[in-house]
Amino acid sequence: MKQPRDVAEKRSMKRYLTPSTILATTALFFALGWMAARIDIKHLLRESRALPLTYFRGLNFLLNEQPDKAIELYLAILRQDPAQQAALAALDHLYQGLGRWKDLAATIEREIEVATDLADVAKVAELKFRRGAILASMPP
Repeated sequence: MKQPRDVAEKRSMKRYLTPSTILATTALFFALGWMAARIDIKHLLRESRALPLTYFRGLNFLLNEQPDKAIELYLAILRQDPAQQAALAALDHLYQGLGRWKDLAATIEREIEVATDLADVAKVAELKFRRGAILASMPP
């Protein structure tokens, strides 16, 4: 036997779940999702403009297997902006691939300084671990 209260609750729910309210809610969520995507695209475009053109020239030298010229370009970027994370990461990979361990340790130290300024705790811990492993493996 149904209680009158349950029947009244179901009637009130049916009143709110009409096709027009479902359509309006769907349109609202679609519009919010579209706006969020537009904001994300604007953010990505702003970030891509922040990278200097010399960074892409350095990538071109990497693709053409000219790592010394790429290193020179990335060092030039870092002279202009010492906190450029993309250039630091590129130097990190270049030095590691070339086996230049002292330069790699110095680059990682600079990355630690930049990550500490940004308060990225996980990145700092990972970099400190890598730096310790590199310094431990280097001959005295």
